Amino acid sequence: MRIKILLVLSCILLYIPYLFAQKIDWQEMQKDINKKKNLADLHQQLEQTKKEAFKNEDYAIVARSYYYQMLIADLKSEDTSYFKNSTYIDSILKEEKAPLLLKSAMLILKAKRVAWYRYQFSYQNNKNLFGI
Repeated sequence: MRIKILLVLSCILLYIPYLFAQKIDWQEMQKDINKKKNLADLHQQLEQTKKEAFKNEDYAIVARSYYYQMLIADLKSEDTSYFKNSTYIDSILKEEKAPLLLKSAMLILKAKRVAWYRYQFSYQNNKNLFGI
C-alpha cells in the first residue's frame, strides 16, 4: 500500500511542472498581431519561447516563433524592409549545423514570403520587377 501511495505521489510531483508550464495560445497571438496589439510584449514572449524551444529541440516552435517575430517586424517597419526582416531565414539555411527540420521550415517560410510579395505587388505598373 505504501508503495502505491509513494508511486502516485511521485507521479504527481513529476507532473506538476507540466501543469504550470506556460502554454502558448498561437491563435490568440495571431489575433494580437493582426490587431497590432502589444507587439513589444509579444516579441519578447516569442524570444523566450524560441530559446526554450531550442533547448528542447522543438524546431517547429522555433520556426513559428521566428515567423511571428518577422510579422511583428513587418508591422513596425516600412515596406522597403520587407526582405530585410526575413534575413534570418538565409542565415539559418546557410548554417551547416542547423537541424534539417529547421532548415525545411525555413525553406517553406521563404517560399511563402516570396509568394506573398509577388501576390501583393503583382498588380503594380512595373512588371519588369518580377522577371524571372
